[in-house]
Amino acid sequence: MTLYTPKRADQILDELRADIVDRAGFEIDFSQDEALGLLTAAIASVLADQDGRLGILAANTDPETAVDDGLDNLARITGVERKAATRSRYTVRAVSSDTTRILAAGSILEGGGTDDLQRWSVVADTSITTAETQVVIEAADAGPITLPSSGTTDLRKVTPAPNITVNYDPTDGDSFTIGNARQTDGELRVARRSRLASPASASEPGILSAVFAAGSWVEAVAVTESTSGITVRIVPEPVGNDRKIAVASAIFKAKAFGVATLGTVSVTVTNPDGVTTHTVRYSVGTTQAVAVAVAGLSVATGFAVDDVKAEITSSIRDLFSNLTVGDPVYFVKASAAFGRVPGVIGGSLTLDGGASDVSPSVGTTLLILSGDAVTFS
Repeated sequence: MTLYTPKRADQILDELRADIVDRAGFEIDFSQDEALGLLTAAIASVLADQDGRLGILAANTDPETAVDDGLDNLARITGVERKAATRSRYTVRAVSSDTTRILAAGSILEGGGTDDLQRWSVVADTSITTAETQVVIEAADAGPITLPSSGTTDLRKVTPAPNITVNYDPTDGDSFTIGNARQTDGELRVARRSRLASPASASEPGILSAVFAAGSWVEAVAVTESTSGITVRIVPEPVGNDRKIAVASAIFKAKAFGVATLGTVSVTVTNPDGVTTHTVRYSVGTTQAVAVAVAGLSVATGFAVDDVKAEITSSIRDLFSNLTVGDPVYFVKASAAFGRVPGVIGGSLTLDGGASDVSPSVGTTLLILSGDAVTFS
């Protein structure tokens, strides 16, 4: 998908003033005509703002380019919700130095994290005795916040709690749960694709269409499905990094999520988010030349022989151009392509010197011999 690129206000202003001059039929000095200059500048500013909004809207209609709320909406349509960030929880130990005391829910402790200043909140009112008592605490911040995995960490009391000490010792074996960061746009795209996936189908029609659309240079494409994945064969070989990436990107976007790509060529493609990469494989089909010959051509009166030969060649070329990788060329179809040319009243056609079908080897396409030319004798 080609992203819509909004125009800047100065670009719109130039175009607007050029259009006014063109319609007026004479030059206008907008710097001298203050009212007209201000008016066109104001119009350009409003149009640029609207154009910017249109750009945002366009970006948010494609799950590969949409971000934040726009991507959330597209994912939600398929029944996928972005996973919110969660907070870490630890079970720590507390001791009272004199009598039973209450460590109130919401009491704030401090320690751990990347700078030993992470704050934690006591989850529930807990009676603390002179013996070690387990206390569940939750990180104030969401994400993968941790307490040190070795040694004893003394948690400082931000909320006053006289005569109570709290610490965490990983060797106690107490339970803990590490929080998760908010699901990224890239992770949400993967989850959306997974929901839409149809593992039993490799989307063959979609892949064929997408690869042909990758460039006018693509002559033939074939998709073979197996239990291991899909093999896409392309003719001719994509030469150059741009063509390789175009083909690989087309395959990746068209295939069902979770279906492996197989082949001898491996290309790494990057999502429009500029972060997520994928490895796509395909194979290059080979070409098999077929000799197409016409002998004893007879042409009706009023038709020029050279013109009829050109029409025959064009008709045969059309037949071959509609073949895809692995398709045979049927003798009856080739004969029909020859016989229906206006002016032909006689002659015989052969494929590779015979009057039978020609089938290609696996993964090849068919081309007319001698540069797509039909030979006449």
